[in-house]
Amino acid sequence: LKRASRGPQVFVLPTLHPRSATMKVFALALLIMSLGGASADEPPSCDTQAVFDVRMCGSFMCTECQLDWCMKACQELQEKHPTCRCAAWPAERTSY
Repeated sequence: LKRASRGPQVFVLPTLHPRSATMKVFALALLIMSLGGASADEPPSCDTQAVFDVRMCGSFMCTECQLDWCMKACQELQEKHPTCRCAAWPAERTSY
């Protein structure tokens, strides 16, 4: 900001060259687009990962139990959290 040399206090704002302003808007738009979407390599996000970790990944029922009802209960749990997966699972495993 520059102060005008005469009269009351008036501040003059610097102006941008039209090309400079256009380039800045274009650069900002590119930045927003690059941050906007998830990569195809990233797994879908899971909003309930903490609950899933306790109920699926850390439970005896879903990690060690060999009974049929355990398997069915864990499959139902996976259906309730379709985008969640345990961190310890191999990369190719996407669900229970």
